[in-house]
Amino acid sequence: MTPSSGDQPTTGDTPVPGGAPDSADSTAEAPRTSGAPLASDAAEASAGAGVSGAAGVTGGPADHAVPGSPGSPGTAGSAPRDVEDGDGRKHGFLTIGSGFWLGFTGVLGGGIAWWLLASVGSISTVISYVGIALFFALGLEPVVAFLVKRGVHRTLAVVCVLIAVVALAVAVGILVLPTLITQIQSFIGQLPTIIAEIATVDWVIDLEMRLGGAVDIDAVFAALGDWVADPANVTSIGGGVVAVGAGIAGFLTGAIVVMILVVYFTATLPAIKSGAYSLVARSRRALVKEVTEEVTRSVGRYVLGQVSLAAINGVLSFVVLSFLGAPLPALLALIAFLGSLIPLVGTLTGSIIIVFSCLMVSPGMALVAGIYYLFYMQVEAYLLSPRIMKAAVNIPGSVVIIAALTGAGLAGVLGAIMAVPFAASVLIVVRRVIVPRQDRR
Repeated sequence: MTPSSGDQPTTGDTPVPGGAPDSADSTAEAPRTSGAPLASDAAEASAGAGVSGAAGVTGGPADHAVPGSPGSPGTAGSAPRDVEDGDGRKHGFLTIGSGFWLGFTGVLGGGIAWWLLASVGSISTVISYVGIALFFALGLEPVVAFLVKRGVHRTLAVVCVLIAVVALAVAVGILVLPTLITQIQSFIGQLPTIIAEIATVDWVIDLEMRLGGAVDIDAVFAALGDWVADPANVTSIGGGVVAVGAGIAGFLTGAIVVMILVVYFTATLPAIKSGAYSLVARSRRALVKEVTEEVTRSVGRYVLGQVSLAAINGVLSFVVLSFLGAPLPALLALIAFLGSLIPLVGTLTGSIIIVFSCLMVSPGMALVAGIYYLFYMQVEAYLLSPRIMKAAVNIPGSVVIIAALTGAGLAGVLGAIMAVPFAASVLIVVRRVIVPRQDRR
């Protein structure tokens, strides 16, 4: 039967050859029970998503936003989002409870740090004793190693070295200490007379005349002599008699403790180093052992060499000053010995003090003493020091001066003496560890 003209299909309704149904027609005819959006709905949702700035599944919620996109969590400038815990409750990143614990932890850490610093300050004397004893033990180690290389057992070598050190200390105490104490007492007793005699020295009178009477040097020295003549003022310099006695007792106690620690460190130094090496990772143990051995060997040779130079300067100073008739030669020789323990600056400082002391007696004596110390410093710099200190580490002069001044500011003369080998150790570590590491980069 032929369809009528009203039933004729339009151009859009023409069936596709092969009997396949038209896609648009099937889409229009298909039921929407599956919930799939139409193409027009998808386009509208996509446009809406572009306006709102949400990214992810077309038409999806903002919770499915891709990280790093605008409005997603973790993006700079976005507001912090709530976090859902295991119970399904949402809370912010920082709550009152978390803020409390954060502040409590910070205060607790600060309190512990303050307590540790206070504890270190309270045991600073013990730390100083240990450092001094280790310093002297490293100085004795080259002598012990020398005997061990000659076939002497280490225990016997340690005993021999310690006996020699104790015997030398006792001999110095018996021969030098009484004279030194006598001269110190004489110096304190004659101090007012010495000050009065300084005002009558020719160069002081000449200086007063050159100043044209602007400064009354006689009145200055008279006032200084009167102040020194009062025993209460002299003892007040050291804090009083009780403070001086307590200082002497503390010094003797510290000397005994240091001596005991020196014996222990000298006898057990290899075991101490082996125990320290075992705490280092095996991959770095060889390098740490090599650097540590070089540091201890260099510091030990440095200490032994510097003490030898100081002993030479002290003995020669005592002989020369006694020949010149200088006041208190034993005390001035002790100053020369202590000064020579500090390289480069110590000998010069001690020489200036000694020459100034000779100047108080006569300019001629000061001139002869000054010439002698100029000659000795040249001999020490070009003859003695290169031969004695050749095995120790080479330290630049600027580093020596900075280290000595820093150590003196922190711990006085003892700090200045110990600061130089410490700086030498730092230089060895820099040269053997830090510089090669930078070269490999």
